[in-house]
Amino acid sequence: MLEHLLLCAESAFCRQTCFARNLMVYSSTRSKLPLDILATDGPYGAYANVTHWLQQQGKNRLTAPEGDIITYFDNNQVVGKTHHITLGNKAPSSTITTTIHISTHGPAIQHHGSLCPSKWLSNFNMDVAQQQKLKTLQEEAELLLGYYI
Repeated sequence: MLEHLLLCAESAFCRQTCFARNLMVYSSTRSKLPLDILATDGPYGAYANVTHWLQQQGKNRLTAPEGDIITYFDNNQVVGKTHHITLGNKAPSSTITTTIHISTHGPAIQHHGSLCPSKWLSNFNMDVAQQQKLKTLQEEAELLLGYYI
């Protein structure tokens, strides 16, 4: 309701979440009509807003920060079930990829001898309490595995 009042007061008002939804619609349809239909219903922003925003995205070059950049990614795949076995039967599926980029400040990680990949699993220094905790966890895991077998 509030969005509609703001839209009446300012015709160029575009809510961020509505614009994001409109951007998703455009990326899946690549059509002008659904965007203009949504723009008449609420503060979504029309086709011109979305295409102008997309054109502006490539104009500013991003500069790489100093230090290392560590990238993590995770793929989550969801596949729908189907119990019908027929020729050409398709199951719905989707893949969501989460990407995180972390910039470290200071000297590069490659210059730390203790962090090189060859030492990740060797020369693992643990104090006595950590060793005891690890041993306890390993024993509990073996008990659980024995219970389920």
